Amino acid sequence: MTNGMHLRQIITEFAAKNDLVCGVCTAQPLPPDARLTAIPFSEATERERRDPAILLPGARSVIVLGAGYAKAADAPADDAPRGVFSAMAVGEDYHTVLARHLGALREVLLLAAEFESVSHVDTGPLCERGFALRAGVGFRGRNQYVLSPRFGPCFNLGLLITTLEIPPDVPMAQPCEGCGRCIEACPGGALSADGFDYTRCASYISQKKGELAPWEAEILGEALYGCDVCARVCPHGQGVACEVVPADAMRPQADDILALTNASFRARFGQTAIGWRGLGVLKRNARNAKYMYKRNTKGGE
Repeated sequence: MTNGMHLRQIITEFAAKNDLVCGVCTAQPLPPDARLTAIPFSEATERERRDPAILLPGARSVIVLGAGYAKAADAPADDAPRGVFSAMAVGEDYHTVLARHLGALREVLLLAAEFESVSHVDTGPLCERGFALRAGVGFRGRNQYVLSPRFGPCFNLGLLITTLEIPPDVPMAQPCEGCGRCIEACPGGALSADGFDYTRCASYISQKKGELAPWEAEILGEALYGCDVCARVCPHGQGVACEVVPADAMRPQADDILALTNASFRARFGQTAIGWRGLGVLKRNARNAKYMYKRNTKGGE
């Protein structure tokens, strides 16, 4: 077995042991015709989004890991006004989870070869989805997700950019049926056959700062952080194993969120993906969720 194939075997076995999906691709820049979903919270240039060598000169291979996060909430025990967290935001921060996996994989690979590497989990400039598609971890869906045969749309991505030469995987075919369910279900009409308008995406609106315009508040609805609507209706996500969590973890009472102090917010959400945006945005969304919940269930106050 060549060294490259041995390294590939190590990656595959590591992923299987840790309930991850994985793939490997070259570190060549993504081509100019690669469709990159806009990142409104990043100031990265087009080149920074496409070229791993900017982060690691001499980069030759990119290892992609994916961790599933599908969750569903128990039914609430009361009819109090509640908001909704995306499944990806519930539990330990996925940035931390994937960074830990990437670090552990790096240590295992260092036992077999010498190399330099840089980990990348969402907060860096690279378009992770582009490299995940190239590495055959999944295929592109109209809902802008990478769709995995194992996890459907519900998995987070991390990259390990390396100076290793590892045989690359083959990109998957594109079997998104174009059924249109995500387009029809999107609360803001952000999805279309022509592309994606992030300004009308409930997930983006839930994370942006400042006051909401009336049309943004309507799109946001009862969402507190993130939005799973287009993932939930995707046929490629049907039948994916789903963790059931307490109602208050995924559908907390709006008044509980509004009662948080900075200290209690950090204690409750500091180790989750919700923590990075801050309490002000979360309370804004909770006020909106409370209003929408009452309007939708009781005709308003």
